[in-house]
Amino acid sequence: MAVSMAARSTSQAPAVLSSSRMRPCGQMIGERTCLSAHQRRLRDGRHTRTRIRQLFDLDAEPTVIDAHLTQGGLGALVAKRPGVRIPGTIDGFDVALRAILRGRARAGRGKASSDPARRVAWALGEPLETGIPALSRLAPSATRVADAGSARLEALGIPRRRAAAAVAVARLVADGTLRLERGSDVAATRRALTEIAGVTDQGATTIVMRALYWPDALSTTDRALQRAAGVSTARELRARAERWRPWRAYAAMHLWLEEEARSRR
Repeated sequence: MAVSMAARSTSQAPAVLSSSRMRPCGQMIGERTCLSAHQRRLRDGRHTRTRIRQLFDLDAEPTVIDAHLTQGGLGALVAKRPGVRIPGTIDGFDVALRAILRGRARAGRGKASSDPARRVAWALGEPLETGIPALSRLAPSATRVADAGSARLEALGIPRRRAAAAVAVARLVADGTLRLERGSDVAATRRALTEIAGVTDQGATTIVMRALYWPDALSTTDRALQRAAGVSTARELRARAERWRPWRAYAAMHLWLEEEARSRR
């Protein structure tokens, strides 16, 4: 399986990442992911390595987290999928944009035209020459989305409420009011996001989980999580999730994966 992506780092030039599994990469073969980074005007290799570690959640301690969640009643799910990690990001705004545009829907494997985030990326993303046919656009920056405005997003098929929310977040990020990066205040960032019309509790939680690397993120209003946990209300999920602290985001990943597996049966 090969994975390639382009992302705009918040402090440096765009980076292009390419990874391949089950293929030789230097001396590494087998069940390993080999990744190469090509960055224009690269000045700080340590910065790039840090971003990559955040992207793949490489600083997590899966054995510690798995043991804690097992004690919290999720042993069956942990046994099915040990070592689950939280997907991170190179650019926090990219996560926010996709979470808002897609809503509750997940990215599909169909045509790009069916995915609102792909349509926006194709229309507003900066062209990029990579030599990889499927990789020709950078994720749209906050400035580009803010300048485009909600009318432009609506013309791309984005519902009005989501378009307005995406532009509102873009403007806050572009002017520095909102910092979607590790080290930012989680409570303040989540509160600022939920105050924007069109940003749901689930969307805000996803954003802080991935962009701010918050391991205890959990949206108790998420119906999929409630179903997977065997509860019917946000209050019940909140109470049950107390046993999963401070790793509730990892518990949520297990529950999402289990619910997704059930839906495919």
